[in-house]
Amino acid sequence: MAIAQENPMEKLGRIKGEVLRIQTDIQRKNDTISTLKAQIELLENQVFISKSQIHGRKITFPATVKMDGKVRSSNDPFSDILANVYKGDTVRLTGYQDGYWITSKNNLLGYLSELYITDTDETKILKKELQKQYESQRDSVRKATPKDYELSDRERQAIKEKFEQEIKEAVIEKYGHITAQQLFSHFYWIGMTSDMAQISLGTPTTINRSVGSWGKNEQWVYENLYLYFENGKLTSYQKSK
Repeated sequence: MAIAQENPMEKLGRIKGEVLRIQTDIQRKNDTISTLKAQIELLENQVFISKSQIHGRKITFPATVKMDGKVRSSNDPFSDILANVYKGDTVRLTGYQDGYWITSKNNLLGYLSELYITDTDETKILKKELQKQYESQRDSVRKATPKDYELSDRERQAIKEKFEQEIKEAVIEKYGHITAQQLFSHFYWIGMTSDMAQISLGTPTTINRSVGSWGKNEQWVYENLYLYFENGKLTSYQKSK
């Protein structure tokens, strides 16, 4: 007895239907994964803030200093220098005000520019929460005391220039004039460190990390540029069109 063979058109339709079913199933699962990831991120943020809270609403978190810097008496680059911190030091972050971390080290409390602190997912969460608390407290003070707290444009520009000059001096002292000038000109090259890249190009939009027995690999994503680091050294880069 002969076995009837499937018509090619019927077979093509069946295969296309199977592909469509699989694609629909994959899309549904991807949507579910995206929803679960969003829930995980929200819960991780809540757990992190909860673990970081001590003494009521007081928040503190350990962080690493990524380059030599100065702890000042206020969040103002003209204020007095209280102490120096050095790359690799550990400080505790207890507050955040307009670009400055309020830091504690060896019982000394002062202000340290956020540029000197290694940026991590945890510090981003903490910064957002602390800035929210600071702005809430500042708004309450302004409502209670009718006083003009705003700086003039000239004062703001003077503070900005002073701060930028301080950063430049620190970079020159660390890397020398030639390398520092390359960084100030936003150059990047194979072999540069991740610290150099952040000085030259700023903080990337996204950092994708992978860790294994070979060490730590990172992909830094900018608007039209991808940098690839192996154990803190730039090994390749790719420009997008």
